[in-house]
Amino acid sequence: MMHPGALWLSLLFGAETLALALMRLPTDLGFDANAFGDRGDFLTICYLVRHGGRPAIDFGYHWGLLPIMLGQAWFAIFDSTPQANEAAMVVCAIVVAVGIARMAAALRLAVGGIVLLVIALPFAFPTFTLTYALEAALLSNALAEQAAQRRATALALATAACFVKPSMGYLYGFLLVAMALREAWGSRPGVSIDWRKFIRMIAPAAVTGCALMLILAAVYGIRVLATTLLPTAGMNAYRFQGMGFFHGAGRDFWYQPHLGLPFYVFTVAGFWLAASVWLFAAAARSAWRLLSAARVPDAFGADDEFVLTCAVLHAAFITVFFGTQVSWQYYSYILVMGVAATSIRDLSSRRIVSLLALLALFGHTAHFELLAGQWRTMAPTPVTAGMWASSEEVSEWGKVLRAVDRHQAVLLTAMGSGPVLSEQFEPPFANHFNPGELMPGQLARLMQHVDGAQRIVVVTSPGFGNMLVWWPDIQRALDGHELLWRGKAFAVYGARRPATRAP
Repeated sequence: MMHPGALWLSLLFGAETLALALMRLPTDLGFDANAFGDRGDFLTICYLVRHGGRPAIDFGYHWGLLPIMLGQAWFAIFDSTPQANEAAMVVCAIVVAVGIARMAAALRLAVGGIVLLVIALPFAFPTFTLTYALEAALLSNALAEQAAQRRATALALATAACFVKPSMGYLYGFLLVAMALREAWGSRPGVSIDWRKFIRMIAPAAVTGCALMLILAAVYGIRVLATTLLPTAGMNAYRFQGMGFFHGAGRDFWYQPHLGLPFYVFTVAGFWLAASVWLFAAAARSAWRLLSAARVPDAFGADDEFVLTCAVLHAAFITVFFGTQVSWQYYSYILVMGVAATSIRDLSSRRIVSLLALLALFGHTAHFELLAGQWRTMAPTPVTAGMWASSEEVSEWGKVLRAVDRHQAVLLTAMGSGPVLSEQFEPPFANHFNPGELMPGQLARLMQHVDGAQRIVVVTSPGFGNMLVWWPDIQRALDGHELLWRGKAFAVYGARRPATRAP
């Protein structure tokens, strides 16, 4: 049964989550983000699997199989649409909110910690694909179980997360196993390790892992399962695309010297950086208490264990798992939960957490200004399959559809669900056309489609037009086709021009 405090906090955070989901509709159901961005990827992935494609074998894929299985079941019930995809993400966000509430109740957070959670909750949800949302739902509740000293359940949830995304779940599971060994060490007089106690703690995780392996292998095959349980594909994609926190596209999140102090005060960057510094400082204190625990009984408490765990996971995210400038959202719930947990230590910690809550409040400024502008300038339309777009983009996309003129067109976009949103487009055979994510022969196959197409729609907007930059051969092939229409964000080409003979 849920603790009364956890119940009330769950209702509070759940209501806030729903309100935020409604406020974010123009962003989360935006036409660009879903049709040509990674928010729409999961619709394409499920389409490919539904039509016989094998993840990581027939098309590039570096996540786990559990989101695909759950996503296929969800879309079978609610139809395969961006709106159904968004509903699934909102459900996951509510589960994350419940996990955060349960953690707050388990650690008996002070008022300052609760206030921080309320203010920083909008930063705590990954809003990209169902994969990130489902992983957050599992890991946030695993952290809540750890806060309540139920490590066996936490390890089972972390194990399930490995089948969602083979990254953070492995590290968190390793930490939990190490904690279980520490707890079993010397727990019985005259016995170095109480193996019975240790096995009881890891048994639920073992059962969870075996059950998921059997189910997923039966549905998708052993080879696909084995491939998607390894993080190598994701590591290759990050390396090819030059991602990372300290260099490449990831550095743009926190290093904007030309924007000055307002950038760090009125965006999430200032809160995120300051909160990270404080979490690491608090974790250093927890690590010292851990080392002192052998000499001073009860020197290392549940809050120390929780803070140290969050800091280790957050450090791994920064140094290993960080991608582009929007990647800060991937595991921000870990940062928020860890910082909130420091509020129960002493007066100085509560004051620092209160200052961070104030910085988080200011950090919402740019985001809410963006949302306000989107509500003024965007609306869902039939032309954009019920997704939100500006009047200018609706006009452009309408011209694209008219230029296609009842032909079946090839849609050139590096990502997104655009090819599955209309029967006017040729069905996709790959999820991403990014460097490091294409399977052998897929680029050549795309070039064949372009060569024989009667209509080709190209996404040329700066935010989603990297495909032609990454693969210049495609642009050279397009130069041999008749340009029918070009706008600010899209271009439409016709059939290949007949070859001219030299005189």
